[in-house]
Amino acid sequence: MNLIALHGFTGRGSDWDILRDRLPAHRWLAPDLPGHGPEPRLPANLPSHIDCVRTALAECDSAPVLVGYSMGARLALHAALAMPGTFRALALIGGSPGLENEAERSARRTADAVLAARIRKFETAEGFLAEWDTLPLLAGRAAMPEPWKTRSRQARRENTRHGLAASLEGVGTGSLPSLWHRLAELDLPVLLLAGERDTKFADIAARMAARLPQARIDLVPGAGHAAHMEQPDASAARLKHLLDGPG
Repeated sequence: MNLIALHGFTGRGSDWDILRDRLPAHRWLAPDLPGHGPEPRLPANLPSHIDCVRTALAECDSAPVLVGYSMGARLALHAALAMPGTFRALALIGGSPGLENEAERSARRTADAVLAARIRKFETAEGFLAEWDTLPLLAGRAAMPEPWKTRSRQARRENTRHGLAASLEGVGTGSLPSLWHRLAELDLPVLLLAGERDTKFADIAARMAARLPQARIDLVPGAGHAAHMEQPDASAARLKHLLDGPG
């Protein structure tokens, strides 16, 4: 089985190694997304991310499962809608279809523009990451087991401040259109994973499931927003159930 996996903001494709090692029978295609990595692909806009998925698709010999975490989950929804009939299933971890009204998106764009300007003022991305990782939403990543926690930290430090700022501006939550009204178009199996402690995104998953034709919600015990990093064994087991299913 082929999996195309899209990481979150400030992450790297190698973040998925923690699940790859637990699901070795499957082929993982996990690129560094635009704006990420030591030599980030720019511009980091929605078309460049869709192109990134298309490039991974060219390496697949059958319909893949598209997996995404946080920002990557939001982008996975956009890719699936842009390429209907392409994917066998979706697995979204801490995902959202975006903000529902323009006033919310406008306020978020303004806040993201301020944050992007601050990111560019740091001497390195590492300086920003030290601050970003203190957000309560991401506190659970401290529980990520070794050696993957150290590997992930080292890989994320290779990001550039200009690339991360461009990513925030190009595909931040406020920059992308809402997909709430299009969820019914996704008539394929969709696994909605959320950490049980991530109440905001657990609630979003419940609302999404009500609009998706073939959705299943699964809360990961003891996990926050980055459920696959915090509780990789439980997350891999839930993903395996999707991969082993019919279709």
